Amino acid sequence: MLSYILKKRSWWEHPVIDLWTIPHTLSGALLAYAVIWFGINLWLGLGIGIAIAIGWEIFEKITHISDVEHHTNGASDVIVAQIGYGAGVWLFTTYTTIGFGAGIAACLLLIFGGISLLGWLSHHWYG
Repeated sequence: MLSYILKKRSWWEHPVIDLWTIPHTLSGALLAYAVIWFGINLWLGLGIGIAIAIGWEIFEKITHISDVEHHTNGASDVIVAQIGYGAGVWLFTTYTTIGFGAGIAACLLLIFGGISLLGWLSHHWYG
């Protein structure tokens, strides 16, 4: 099953939503956790999130990390990161206990890292 996921290029490089959508969304949620943790204004955090997401997409294009990425996918990656930020703000302001919020953030970080690793392996071995 794992080799099928790694080989299935359409799952990793789709015009709008693909498996990379998950880490992009989680990056927004993790940014929300950091913004709340450090007491940064939520609107400023949103601006930072937009800048980081756009910056990452530009970095991908300049370095050719993803030469096969559809141009529409870059825009959707920026959008889902901001959706993740909004969901993260809601999640981490609703469940304000520090331990519980940190536990959620740790789980999100593990998922982010795991899917990013799978994506890198897929690109490295079959890309």
